[in-house]
Amino acid sequence: MGKDKILKILLVEDEPNECAAISRCIDQSDGIRLIGITNSIEKAFADVRDCLPDAVILDIELHKGDGDGITFLERLYACDILKPFILVTTDNTSRLIYERVRELGADFIIAKNQESYCAEYVVDFLMSMKSTILFRKMKQGVPEELLTLDNREEITKRILKRIDTELDLIGIKPNVLGRMYIVEAIQMMMVRPEPNFCYYIGKKYGKSSQSVDHAMTNAINKAWSNSPIEEIQKLYTAKVDIIKGYPTYSEFVYYYARKIKNDL
Repeated sequence: MGKDKILKILLVEDEPNECAAISRCIDQSDGIRLIGITNSIEKAFADVRDCLPDAVILDIELHKGDGDGITFLERLYACDILKPFILVTTDNTSRLIYERVRELGADFIIAKNQESYCAEYVVDFLMSMKSTILFRKMKQGVPEELLTLDNREEITKRILKRIDTELDLIGIKPNVLGRMYIVEAIQMMMVRPEPNFCYYIGKKYGKSSQSVDHAMTNAINKAWSNSPIEEIQKLYTAKVDIIKGYPTYSEFVYYYARKIKNDL
């Protein structure tokens, strides 16, 4: 179970060095991916709701952030959403704190003050639990509210937010014309693959399919030209034509449609 699946991780941590170390360790590991880093409890809760991570690495005391881990757990505990595996990391040694986070659904606690603690230890632990985490998520299934017609608008909002996040990360800015067409194309491919999607998008916006093609190509080319190639390669893992140096708009759209659909 889960051998070929990617374990999606959200990191809630306020120490920059810790964030960098865990991020680096995950980047160097196969079968696991970091989908977000935040030191804000509000943002963490929104990411759990919208991005559906498989696991959350949660620091309890966010001195340099906004809120604290116990408040996050209380809010998560009270909501009817698909709950991720919660791995708590903390410097706190209070037995009462440990009992409280367990009451609120924390699955495991790693003390930061133990000699063996390091980023590799945290990531290796999650990888050792990968099959169990994914199996539990499969048993939980999709929350019932996601299956009702009344919540299709909410699902669409989640997908749009995820698309926006991915395009921001890859370097396609909101003010780039082609971005609007790329968002439309990814949504279309997620619902019903359509080879001639430029025609339908052009028809919607009163443009020719050639102008849609040109705008998307320019947006992708700019992202590859303006961003460090090492960062691009971490985010876009499909093969890219060596001569051209960036993916075609159709390769790009299909890649993100598959990636986001598989993550939902």
